[in-house]
Amino acid sequence: MPPPDPRDLARRPKPASGSVEDYLPPEDADPDGPSEEDIERFGDVTVKCPECGTELFDDVAVCWKCGRALQAGTPDESRAPVWFIAAAILVIAAFLVAYIRFF
Repeated sequence: MPPPDPRDLARRPKPASGSVEDYLPPEDADPDGPSEEDIERFGDVTVKCPECGTELFDDVAVCWKCGRALQAGTPDESRAPVWFIAAAILVIAAFLVAYIRFF
């Protein structure tokens, strides 16, 4: 007996005869569907790169075409607070004064 054809192994059997049942959504599903607010908020999954204008998925960190880093959220979220920078400068200045004075 010859070996079976590999293409025959991937074929599905014919469907059984009879009617096909209609899809019924789950009972706890929202009957109204998504609201207009949800569609506006989650509908667009792409953004344009501000550097080259390439359409990118909204969850990428770097543009694949020009390499520009994209920020997630507002620009102020990634910056350090002003008081933190001022405190760091004061601490460094205090160490320099102490070093110069005592050594």
